[in-house]
Amino acid sequence: MQARKDGEADDMNGSNDREALPEAVPETLAASEESVEYELTNLGPQVHTVNTHRCVFGHDASGRLFAYSAMVGIPAILLVIDVAEEKLVARIPIEADMGGTVRECTIVRGLAAQPDGTVYIAGTPSHLFKYVPGNRHVDYVGKVPGQQVFDMKSGPQGVLIGGTYSKSEAFEFYTATGDTVCLGSVLPGESYAYSVAYDRDRNDAYFGIGAHAHLVKYDRDTKRMTEIALPERFQGNPFVFDLTAAGGKLFIRLSSGTTIAMDLNTQLFDETEGSVTSRFMSPESPSGERIYYTCDSRLGYYDMNSREYVVLDVQTGGNANGFTFFRLTDPAYPGDTLIGVTREGRLFKYNPSTGHSKVVNLEVAGVPTELQTVKATSGGYVYTSGYLSGGIALHDPEAGMTKEFTNETMGDGQQLPGSQTDRIYEFNKKLYFVNYTGMNVYEYDPSIPWDRLDSASPNPRLLFTASDIGYQDRGLAGMMLQDGRLVIGTVPKYGHLGGALVIYDLTSDRREVYWNIVEQQSVTAVAYKNGLIYGGSCVWGGLGVHPSAEEAKLFIWDAAAKQKIFEITPVPGTRAITELIEGPDGNLWGSAEGCLFIFDPAARQVVYTKQLMPRRYSSTVWRDTQFAVGTDGNVYGVQANLFFVIDAKTKEMKVIRSGGKRNWLSLDRFGHFYLTEGADLLRISIPGLVRKPGD
Repeated sequence: MQARKDGEADDMNGSNDREALPEAVPETLAASEESVEYELTNLGPQVHTVNTHRCVFGHDASGRLFAYSAMVGIPAILLVIDVAEEKLVARIPIEADMGGTVRECTIVRGLAAQPDGTVYIAGTPSHLFKYVPGNRHVDYVGKVPGQQVFDMKSGPQGVLIGGTYSKSEAFEFYTATGDTVCLGSVLPGESYAYSVAYDRDRNDAYFGIGAHAHLVKYDRDTKRMTEIALPERFQGNPFVFDLTAAGGKLFIRLSSGTTIAMDLNTQLFDETEGSVTSRFMSPESPSGERIYYTCDSRLGYYDMNSREYVVLDVQTGGNANGFTFFRLTDPAYPGDTLIGVTREGRLFKYNPSTGHSKVVNLEVAGVPTELQTVKATSGGYVYTSGYLSGGIALHDPEAGMTKEFTNETMGDGQQLPGSQTDRIYEFNKKLYFVNYTGMNVYEYDPSIPWDRLDSASPNPRLLFTASDIGYQDRGLAGMMLQDGRLVIGTVPKYGHLGGALVIYDLTSDRREVYWNIVEQQSVTAVAYKNGLIYGGSCVWGGLGVHPSAEEAKLFIWDAAAKQKIFEITPVPGTRAITELIEGPDGNLWGSAEGCLFIFDPAARQVVYTKQLMPRRYSSTVWRDTQFAVGTDGNVYGVQANLFFVIDAKTKEMKVIRSGGKRNWLSLDRFGHFYLTEGADLLRISIPGLVRKPGD
């Protein structure tokens, strides 16, 4: 029987189609649900961040200017900002109850304001909403093509143009009729129609492609798609991140951070290039001479005459998500003033004629962030990390408090770089955060204050990276060995195949990286026994590239000899191994698409398999299962939204809990299980398994 403590939240509904992991969902269960008594305590959200994507500007019926930005959340939040009053006037959840079925977005990458003030909103998953100025809610419009909308811009009056993942599909939506027209795959074989721009003078749309950068023009009059070759020096980029049509130019921001301009009339590219860190460029200035952007929180502009990119000594408080020009009534800003909103939720103003500028903190409270991983440490603390928005949190179960290490709680620049921490390890009372992007590992000493801005001794400090070998990007599997070696299996960047095995010796500060151990496959599971490293592979590499292999492999790596000494397909027909541990019987227990397999390391053969639940990985899966050996010697695990136990002797599985979103798991020193569920941290205690201090 299940016991619930006061304050436990109901299971969260909806789904978050994560950019990093399209998931397969169990069809049926191999065991009865909730047949194990347990006590559940919902410890609540752990990481709160402000992370906005996109900003557009529109007017209400009185002509008042509002900025609209969307904050990542569960669900995402539409921020309504009164530009003249310099304040946030509304926070509106991007969700709608459709007769008992909730439609929501968690990440918004498409915003488009119409002449009548209506704002259209699209993102992840690919639902379309609209907001009418003055309302306190959004309205659900309908489903648009693709799994996720990655950009959406206003086209001709009353037409929205969008680009999507996972088949690089594009669409047009007609606001007057509510009709959606799918334009098909912009570039067959590619996954992302990542960015969109519209050339109003020529009635052409442009699409930026990933995970291999391409530029495609769509002639709306002839309905033809035509690829325009990027300059050769930029063709190795994974993505065309952003497109802006302004001043007769198409500005193309590549994933390297470089921006180039193309003449929309001649389709010739500038020889000059600039470093742009804002999402998009501004409209052409009323003077017709400049187009503005931000570069590392400073304002810059593209000179229309010289074609040079110039960075000014003007602080913007962050990198902009959008710009407009507007005539304010404030005498300090005569004539046309540049207005922008940053990703951190700050409003800035810059007057080109006077040089006067201002940054306004809008007091945007952070929202709960979906948790990416959980780690219970030997000191009794539980660390979690936030997905996509980053951030680390420490939960102290004894004190019942949580401390967050984010820019919102500690100041700009204090948060660990990157979108998320994928794994956390511990050795000698220090923690090691494995961060995406770039497969960077940071060392954190909890005995001294967190201070990322200490130039001499930052804490956490960057320890090493694996991005320099085989384009590695994610460290989603690994373990810390007792001798102080950290072993990590990696996944490469977008558009690349071939993962790596990374071994870092904390004592000698020596790094070893072995790329492509399993030909063209990622390393997504790691275990260790008797001096040998065992790894499980996944046929997928980075998103946006098709696998070349058919089946996942189990391999043995001899760290002393520095070579692979064995390889086998443990479960024929499966495409990813997402967990390996040393089981209670001394054998290796693994999971491949819901199939438990047990590998005898002495005989080097699979001695047992059992399909615990039906799973079919039809698209990229890097993480799916986690196992831990409980204090009773049985194997506990999570997969998708299930928390279960496998009897060590009979191998029978019992589902302890089924609910909410997919979970990640950690077991503390007393036998409590900690699970992530959306933004919440759960503690599950099973009678008979929990030890008291001193036991």
